[in-house]
Amino acid sequence: MKIIRLKLLLLVLINFIFIVPFFSFAENSSLYNTETQDEISNLIERLNTKDKLEKKQIIKKLGVSQDRRAVNPLIRLIKSDDLGIKCEVISALGNLKERQSLEYLIPLLEDEAPLIRVCAAEALGKLTDNRGLDIAISILKSSIKPEIRFQAVKALEAIGGQKIINPLIDASKIDSSPMVRKEVIRVLGTTKDKKIIPYLMYVMKYDFDETVKKEASNSINSINESIFSEKEEDTDDKRKQKLERIKELERLINQEKTEYNKLDEEKKRKVAPQY
Repeated sequence: MKIIRLKLLLLVLINFIFIVPFFSFAENSSLYNTETQDEISNLIERLNTKDKLEKKQIIKKLGVSQDRRAVNPLIRLIKSDDLGIKCEVISALGNLKERQSLEYLIPLLEDEAPLIRVCAAEALGKLTDNRGLDIAISILKSSIKPEIRFQAVKALEAIGGQKIINPLIDASKIDSSPMVRKEVIRVLGTTKDKKIIPYLMYVMKYDFDETVKKEASNSINSINESIFSEKEEDTDDKRKQKLERIKELERLINQEKTEYNKLDEEKKRKVAPQY
């Protein structure tokens, strides 16, 4: 009888030590998961806050959440009178990449505020919609504010592709702001197009701002690394292709130097970037 009682006591202790804590943990885990699932709902509810800084932070979080529930609440904020809030909403919709946002973003390409037009162009770029390309280029050429032109360059980066190269090169030749030119050169480097290396070398040598020159050097290095960092079997054919690419790169650089050296001093001054 004593043995049976001892066994029963042992079972009770085991139940108390192991099984009860397990269910308690499971219950807490369930609550945690529910909280995680409700985080987006909580953020959406807090969009009504009057604190602008807090509202911007909430909008950013919704933008990176990749949760479709955030789209409609953000669209309702797109008519905000606060340009900062409005631009943040546009950016968030671009990050969410939901096609239903297109009908609300496209009209903003003609907004009276240049900042909103730029934000819309960048968001459309993230949505792989090229209708923002012409607007971004136009603003880059015409805006009198460097910070707006800077944002236009960011919009072109978001749109991406070979089609942004010539507009960026044109901008780098005439823009008066070192901040904008530096950003243009950085974005050119992200295209990884070896054909622009001669132009980047030209900028590195003749631009009037040291930060722009340094960025040109960085972009050249970035492009060179992308050319030779391919992880592939180093066969004779692959080595031959790499050598051919090196020779082509050298040819482009020498061609640029030769054409420039043929110019007399007066013409050299004319072809240098005018700021």
